[in-house]
Amino acid sequence: MVTKLSHEQLSVLRRIDSPTISNAIETFKLRPHVAGYVGYDIHCIFPELPPTVGYAVTCTVDSTTEGRQGIGFQRLYELLANAPKPRIASPEFTTSSGPEVKH
Repeated sequence: MVTKLSHEQLSVLRRIDSPTISNAIETFKLRPHVAGYVGYDIHCIFPELPPTVGYAVTCTVDSTTEGRQGIGFQRLYELLANAPKPRIASPEFTTSSGPEVKH
């Protein structure tokens, strides 16, 4: 069960930048301090848009491994429809050789 945040709590989170959130999460000691860094090529492609805050619906997408069976798009759409709002789809695109791109 997901604890839903109030509109006011979501509004406060929108005012905090991503590096600050990442630094706070690091104090939870869920993984080593040297894990989870992104490359220098990451950049905001829509700087004119406001920050996005929501509940992530994560999935792994693999369109290159022969015979791979997943839950299918219809089930993914159902999960998205039933997720708390605001919701954000967060796919990890993989290949048979491992992760490729995260969006």
